[in-house]
Amino acid sequence: MKIFVYIYYYVTTLTGYKSACDGLVKNLFEKAGGFQTGFFIAFCVGLIIALLYYLVCCNFSFKLAKRGIWIIVLLFTGIFAYLLTNYYAKGVFKELLKVEANDRRALCSGTLDEIANCNATISMFTTNSTKFINRPNSYLILYSVGSAFYAMIFFFIISFLIKDYTVYGKSIPFEKARKNKGQIKN
Repeated sequence: MKIFVYIYYYVTTLTGYKSACDGLVKNLFEKAGGFQTGFFIAFCVGLIIALLYYLVCCNFSFKLAKRGIWIIVLLFTGIFAYLLTNYYAKGVFKELLKVEANDRRALCSGTLDEIANCNATISMFTTNSTKFINRPNSYLILYSVGSAFYAMIFFFIISFLIKDYTVYGKSIPFEKARKNKGQIKN
């Protein structure tokens, strides 16, 4: 779905992913559903961690129902989503790399020199692709950062939806505005 492609364009610079690394990145993001999966991972991480924080921690411990702890949990949400999305993306990318190498290997035919040349080309392709995904400004890292950002947004939104169902966490992250605040009672 194109909507997920546009959602990731807003938080990352993934505009050049289509030509990167012989189209393997395009296969990851479009054909394998990488954008949808990253968005789903972000939503699930934000939802699960928010539910755990509010319904477990904020119901049983007043010490954990503080704004500072909430910020730490928010940052943990982003880090966890980053690591989970990066793990997913690298795993899928490596599988796509194996499939592409096997497809190229199947096309090798002819004399022994031609087959050796073809195998050398495949080996160089595999090495370059592996270096591509491990470099610091890789598309996979930008993709993971985008998912971490969305997970933190989901955690923030879900916080407002479920905070009233807790014992100690009703004022986390912000207190609810009171209607009679500042008015003089008669």
